[in-house]
Amino acid sequence: VCCDPTLLFDRQEWERFPAPRNTEAEEDILLYYVEQSEQLLHFARRLGDQLRKKVICIACNSDYKALAGRTEKRLGFDVRNSASPVEFLHLIRNASYVLTNSFHGTVFSILFNKNFGAQIVLDDGRRNERANEILNYAGLQDCKIESEAFSLEKTPDWDSVNRKIQTLREQSLKYLEKITAMAAEE
Repeated sequence: VCCDPTLLFDRQEWERFPAPRNTEAEEDILLYYVEQSEQLLHFARRLGDQLRKKVICIACNSDYKALAGRTEKRLGFDVRNSASPVEFLHLIRNASYVLTNSFHGTVFSILFNKNFGAQIVLDDGRRNERANEILNYAGLQDCKIESEAFSLEKTPDWDSVNRKIQTLREQSLKYLEKITAMAAEE
């Protein structure tokens, strides 16, 4: 098994990407989803009110309703219809909190050691198994919004998580080196 390629880089390698021009180092709440979710909207609004922070919302791979952001705008969220890869990294890296139902939103929250909540069971009942798997591997079950232990105030043990992700990265790199060497021998 090899990890997702985004996990092959560590935090320092991802931080080498410069901040996009004309951006500030905001510490907002980032709401990033692949499917619009009433549960995530509820948590984002509650957290934004509690922390008195702006909620930035990025929807990807969603239907027109979510991309238009009407619900999000009505809630006072800053809706961004798109973000370049560099902008995406900047928003997660500088967020005070991330709420997501995206695998990559989950991965980058882990890599940047962000307080976050990941929705595993989508509103329609489907499960995000990739995000579920990485959370289980990293010992971040409490970051699953569906978990009874989930709390917006809870901070993970990032030292433990980072060691586990580093082990996964090393195992994956060894595997890639092995199969690359085998292919070169043929």
